[in-house]
Amino acid sequence: MTNIQPNRTSSYTAPSKQKHSNTRPIYMLSDAELSNLEHRYKIRGVTKGGIFTLSEVRAERFRRAANGLGGAEIYQIILDLAEVNADGFTTYLDLYRAVFPSRTWCGHTSIGAIKRVLHEAIIYCVDNSLPIVTALVVRSDTRQLSPEALLNIYHCAGEMGLAIGTDPEKFITDQILKAFDLFSTVRTLH
Repeated sequence: MTNIQPNRTSSYTAPSKQKHSNTRPIYMLSDAELSNLEHRYKIRGVTKGGIFTLSEVRAERFRRAANGLGGAEIYQIILDLAEVNADGFTTYLDLYRAVFPSRTWCGHTSIGAIKRVLHEAIIYCVDNSLPIVTALVVRSDTRQLSPEALLNIYHCAGEMGLAIGTDPEKFITDQILKAFDLFSTVRTLH
């Protein structure tokens, strides 16, 4: 039996002690690498500790899934659509028509597309310390956010690193009022 001794002169450093000085920027990672990073965070139940945080990984994945318009354009479209309405809100359908003018609304496919667009706008708002204007996009039939939409906005903003507090309804109301402050005419929430 041969007794193998470790090479003590090796330049190898254990992975947990390696420095990340040669790390590529997040935009250079492949989709598979981003998915792998997100999967590892989920398995470990943490949001920090890797080269990039979980929110950075998710933000990059959603940026890539957007329709070609950036968060800034979606942000402005939402404000423009909402400001022309007396109540200061716009609808999912109006936003869909503005973002995808050559497409017709087609159920779940259109809903998925709008969700991606809204997520892109939330990322932009959080990154630029702006009100979450997606709170101004409401259902056509009720002119209100559904409870599911309210929670989606709340959780998404939190995942992107925004301080959201413990009350989703208060958070959304605050975001709506801050968004109304951006309009040229005064709005109040009824």
